[in-house]
Amino acid sequence: MIMVRSETSAGAIVFRDNGHTTEFLLLGRKEGFMDFPKGHIEEGETPEQAAIREIQEETGITCQFLDGFREEMNYRFNGKEDIIKKKVILFLARVSHSDKVLISHEHESFLWAPYDKAMKVVKHTNQKRVLRAAMSFLLTRE
Repeated sequence: MIMVRSETSAGAIVFRDNGHTTEFLLLGRKEGFMDFPKGHIEEGETPEQAAIREIQEETGITCQFLDGFREEMNYRFNGKEDIIKKKVILFLARVSHSDKVLISHEHESFLWAPYDKAMKVVKHTNQKRVLRAAMSFLLTRE
């Protein structure tokens, strides 16, 4: 019998302003797709604490969350012996243009991409939806 288990992760849509455009950080996963920095919420952590820790671990950068943005992605995927029902809580995080990304062993590459390119690079519907929500949120703050 196949078991279904639930997991919750947290992360952020990380962005920077390079003077004339907003760029979003995408990390190249070993599974062959680009993703946002995110990871499991550890026992005793809030989603915000987990997101800050995961961004630091996966990219080496420190970010500042923008108040009022929180989106969720929900999906299922096949684990080794079960089906995983995943919830990812995402925040919106600003970093300095001068921050240098140092990716962890979990990823193969990274990319700073303006919105239009980022929308082409991410392949999952959930990713496109939260990226669209992030850009809309940023535009309403201007």
